[in-house]
Amino acid sequence: MAIGRSFAAWRFVVAFVCVGGAFTATRAAAQGPPDPLVYPPRPRLLVVRPPAEPLVIPPVRLAPPRASQRVADEGPRLLVGAGFDALVFVNDTMDGAAPSLLLALGVQVDRMAFLVRSNIAPSQGMLSSGANAALYTVGASFEYALLRNARLMPSFDVGLEYATLDPALGDHASAFGATGGVSLTLGVPLGEVSLGLGLRVGAHLPFAPVSGEDASFARMLDAGAFATLAF
Repeated sequence: MAIGRSFAAWRFVVAFVCVGGAFTATRAAAQGPPDPLVYPPRPRLLVVRPPAEPLVIPPVRLAPPRASQRVADEGPRLLVGAGFDALVFVNDTMDGAAPSLLLALGVQVDRMAFLVRSNIAPSQGMLSSGANAALYTVGASFEYALLRNARLMPSFDVGLEYATLDPALGDHASAFGATGGVSLTLGVPLGEVSLGLGLRVGAHLPFAPVSGEDASFARMLDAGAFATLAF
């Protein structure tokens, strides 16, 4: 009797589960597939940057060429110079030393310059006998600057000259000779004009008398200072 009741109970449970499952399946089929899950959008960080400013490169201004290098960048320039020399005589005709005025005129192209120089030593007691005499020289020379872009410019020059000795009493003498020297010039820019301040040491070596029998009167050394304008 008890077994029969238990079996009947189990039959009821199984029947209930089957009916419930069938009801659920039928309802699900009628309703269709479930709606998909929709997640809210994730918050995004928006960074707003200001527009980049255009890159502006300031103009570059080149420094004007220095006085010593202007001639290397431009055409020929006119040179006008003047100064004072001390002539030191190395001969038997002249005695000691004498002051002299130095004049120069020339043209400079690149580092080469062609110059006409003149020394003027006024009449004074220059002869060994003590008599007064005046000495004049005029010559042409080539000068070459050793450096191109230097404010302090070393250079050397070689050339030929004509020297004349004019004593107060007696016949004058003249001779041809060779000249050479070294100089050191400081360039000072003055706008379109260049000023050169320098020192020079040179030598005068006569080799051919023109009038008179002895040309040794023109054998001398010179040392002095000068100023040159380049236009």
